Amino acid sequence: MALKTLEIEFIDIPGVNIPVRPEVAYTGKNLFETQLYAQDNGFVDLDSPESNIIAYFVRPETPKAEWVKQQAEKFKVKRGTVENAYANLHDDIWKKYWIRTGEILAWPPYSKRIVNSELNRKSKKPILLRGYEVLEKSKGDYVIKGGKVIEVDWPKENVTIPKNLLELLNAKDDTYIWTNPNPEFYEGLRALAWHFRLRGGPDLVSVWYPWDSYSGVGSLLGRSADRGFIRVPKARYRELIKFGDKISSLNEEWQKLVSELHE
Repeated sequence: MALKTLEIEFIDIPGVNIPVRPEVAYTGKNLFETQLYAQDNGFVDLDSPESNIIAYFVRPETPKAEWVKQQAEKFKVKRGTVENAYANLHDDIWKKYWIRTGEILAWPPYSKRIVNSELNRKSKKPILLRGYEVLEKSKGDYVIKGGKVIEVDWPKENVTIPKNLLELLNAKDDTYIWTNPNPEFYEGLRALAWHFRLRGGPDLVSVWYPWDSYSGVGSLLGRSADRGFIRVPKARYRELIKFGDKISSLNEEWQKLVSELHE
């Protein structure tokens, strides 16, 4: 689904360091498709901390007058245009859609499609991946390259969010987490999706996998920094992936040798 035509393409949200699209975008697409879209079009698929900031900033029906004035002056548009953008984002988040964020949750043993020299494949902890790049080897076959690896004590049962995740996700303490730690289910890879509209508090679903797509689920996108992604032909993709697999294999051998030296 294409992005809607907006009167104003970006707005500033206090606490988010890049301009934000005033909509829930690219609904009905899976996480990998969304990441590729973002990479190809100068966007960032925002993670949970930013998504929570945005959601609660636009929770009131009416924006603060001072913020509207500041945005109108900065982007050289009418105040009504800013108010309409705010209303659109408010309705999308609080009335229409689930928000799937950019992170990937991975349960050990970690999927081989993760190519990351920082990943300790001997670890028994689940990890969050942020800031990674997606490569498509062939139609529907993806590689997760690079990014920040964060070891995390993710719940193995459905529970109210534990304290260790509050700061990491910038979440409210009444968030309820739905989880599936089965490593055999879709390679142990999970997407994170937020449902903010529940009266009892938001739901965070970590049951769906990155290949999942639903018409009522979309993403919050920000404008990327002045960094261009290079379009690479598929043949070149395959070479890069083989090289990445080789690096990953060498890293595993190195960790094995280091472990043997300490025995």
